[in-house]
Amino acid sequence: MSVEILTHSMRESDRVLSKLPKIKLPDPAKDSVKAVFYCFQGHDTNCIGRMVDARDTIQEVETELELYECLLLNVREFDPDILLGYEVHLSSWGYLIERAKLRYKYDFLKDLSRMEFNAKTKFGRDQDPFSYKDTCAISCTGRIFLNVWRLMRGELTLTNYSLENCVFHVLHERIPKFTPSTLYAWFDARGLKRWRALNYYLERVQYTLDLLDDTSFISRSCHMRGSQFRVESIMSRITRPENFVSLSPTKEQVRKMRAIEFYKNPMAVLDFQSLYPSVMIGYNICYSTCLGRLRDLGDHLYITHNGVIFVKSYVREGVLGRMLTEILETRVMVKTAMKAHKTDTGLLRILEARQLCLKLVANVTYGYAGASYSGRMPCAEIADSIVETGRRSLEAAMKLVDANKDEWGGTVVYGDTDSMFVELPGKSLESAFRIGIGIANRFEKIYLPCILLAKKRYVGFMYETLEDKVPVFDAKGIETVRRDGFPAMAKIVEDSLKILFRTQDMSELKAYLYRQWDKIMSNRVALNDLIIATEFKLKNYRNVPPGVALCIRSMEYDKRTEPQAGERIPYIICKARNTRYSGRSYTPLDVVKDRTLRPDGTVYVTKSVQALSRIFKLIGIDVESWFNMMPKKQVAVRFANPGKQASLKAPTRGQFKIDQFYQSNHCVLCNELTANDVLIVCDACKDNTQQTLANLLGRLSEIERKRDTLQSVCRSCSMQSAGMNLQDSKARMSRNEGNIAKSHQKFKAE
Repeated sequence: MSVEILTHSMRESDRVLSKLPKIKLPDPAKDSVKAVFYCFQGHDTNCIGRMVDARDTIQEVETELELYECLLLNVREFDPDILLGYEVHLSSWGYLIERAKLRYKYDFLKDLSRMEFNAKTKFGRDQDPFSYKDTCAISCTGRIFLNVWRLMRGELTLTNYSLENCVFHVLHERIPKFTPSTLYAWFDARGLKRWRALNYYLERVQYTLDLLDDTSFISRSCHMRGSQFRVESIMSRITRPENFVSLSPTKEQVRKMRAIEFYKNPMAVLDFQSLYPSVMIGYNICYSTCLGRLRDLGDHLYITHNGVIFVKSYVREGVLGRMLTEILETRVMVKTAMKAHKTDTGLLRILEARQLCLKLVANVTYGYAGASYSGRMPCAEIADSIVETGRRSLEAAMKLVDANKDEWGGTVVYGDTDSMFVELPGKSLESAFRIGIGIANRFEKIYLPCILLAKKRYVGFMYETLEDKVPVFDAKGIETVRRDGFPAMAKIVEDSLKILFRTQDMSELKAYLYRQWDKIMSNRVALNDLIIATEFKLKNYRNVPPGVALCIRSMEYDKRTEPQAGERIPYIICKARNTRYSGRSYTPLDVVKDRTLRPDGTVYVTKSVQALSRIFKLIGIDVESWFNMMPKKQVAVRFANPGKQASLKAPTRGQFKIDQFYQSNHCVLCNELTANDVLIVCDACKDNTQQTLANLLGRLSEIERKRDTLQSVCRSCSMQSAGMNLQDSKARMSRNEGNIAKSHQKFKAE
């Protein structure tokens, strides 16, 4: 059962009268709940509804307490196992629980439980700090609370986990985001505006469930969660007929247990398929076959490299090996069934979840044996034997490649856990595939070319089959796939690597970088490409990060704006003199609204140069020197003189910046100097009146056309014609709409 709420909020007119810089978020101690929207989903039932407070056209209950009672009756009627909301701490269920406690001294969470007496409940950071940071800090007997945005954080790789962004990437729909004050103003009005508010929340409460359905989170969790219990349950079915009893070690027994380079040649990536399960099966490593550290018992034993002894399979077949054999064979059967039912989408989703579950159980069996802290049956001898045997298998594969160097001509340059990279100097792509198949019947891919930066950090053009004519850009662990940078940097690094891989032409690469750096320095790049999103962690910093500093400034004004632990905070570094990054970070919405805030192109270019230098220094390219030698220019932003604007009020201290008072003597058409700072066109353009007027009208028409296009996009998203008050910066199409609106007014004046 998903729930969203509409609360009382300060109006824009009240903010102006109160002389507040901006409207605060709803506070449960002051702002009442006006409406509750819910969506129930069962096995065969879907129900959508709303409950609205009194003193409105739609009347269902008379008071806020009756609203709580009505919601409680619905919960007991539908009796859902799971209660959820997109963000349940500061909104949805969390706001309802906190509001009831602060305003009415009413334990609403206790009544939500399925027990009439002795219900155990937890709510908030103080009562459950671990769940507040990682999952959901709301719990009561008999029901499960889900914080959906945290679930999406584990499912998706994004820099912004708002509902609007997740819906766009998962459901491929663009939805608007409105401020709480706008929604309350609509709700408090009559007619169409109230319908907009109600429809907005009804769609929002359904989207929360749609996200879980589309990602199959519930079904996958049922199949995959609780890996230790799954391993133990499968193992117990095999051990009972063999009259084995699982070991329960004491705490005392548990306590005493014991390539960086650029490669032009083809790179064969060889991967061991299910290495640890294969080792356990092949060497009969199991609890039931482990004999400790005996020394001389003939050929019936297998002694691992760390000195642990296991009997061979013909003496006694290990339970773990037998279990893993059955799991892997079942997984092959499931994947075969998937190929035979490609058209049945519903069945494919079920089979996909099951084969992933089988794969997970097979892979975590090693972890079950090595989990000394939280495991139910840890055995360090078995875990160490698996790891050591797997390591020796990888070393044996490396020695095999080195021993056949005359035949294959390969050299192992990188190895990690269950895979190794083999360089094949002077070989073509066809020869690389032939040699790779000779080394291993089933190998993963060929990189041509490839860059190895560090452990688990590499990039290259990938060919999975010989029929692949166009390579795939495949990167692991570098800036193109990491989320601690900004989109423009990822695009520049990726395009630069593609130029290097395709042509290895340094002149083309240098020209490309100069063009991109010039765009950033001149502020000719989309604002969305400059957004940096870092995770919020509130702790004692010696140097406060920009994102945390931005949150602290916001929290000083409104404590309800505190982000959740781990939430990514988007910000933009703007220009300022003698100020640290922490004092120059602003939200994207602030930059859109305030034209005086300009992104600091030097900061962004410097960050991209640092990322490029870490890669290209491997082949002797000094990207930093390229940037230092690059011709740089400062682009002035044209402002109206505040002193000559009759409509402006008397400026207060800090309202304007000094460069807003500078007067430009350049013509707005040809950029030549004018006679004085009053004229906006030069003498030549002034004399050619008809041509000047035609140019101005043409530019005005182009600006109006772009403005209409952007507004049509906003109208199609928000389903309204005028008076939009969107909060999401992406829904406002970055900074374009604000710039076009200002240019529109300017040319009309001209």
